Amino acid sequence: MSVEVSDLNSSTASYAEQQLQARGFTQIRSIPPSNGFSNSWWLNSRTNQYFQLETANGKVMTLNPRTSQDLLRFRCN
Repeated sequence: MSVEVSDLNSSTASYAEQQLQARGFTQIRSIPPSNGFSNSWWLNSRTNQYFQLETANGKVMTLNPRTSQDLLRFRCN
């Protein structure tokens, strides 16, 4: 079973982050914000889903499904 997150694609960054947490996701990696842009990775350990959340100026730009292998190539905090 997977958790649906496509409704967050056009939301504000803060709402998307709140909803990801409410839906069982934990932020596991992030790049410190720079010039209004941020990039973070989220994991739902119950469903084993990974998502990469990219925001700009407080809005969701992309929310893409990823794999654990993708995470290994993603260098951040």
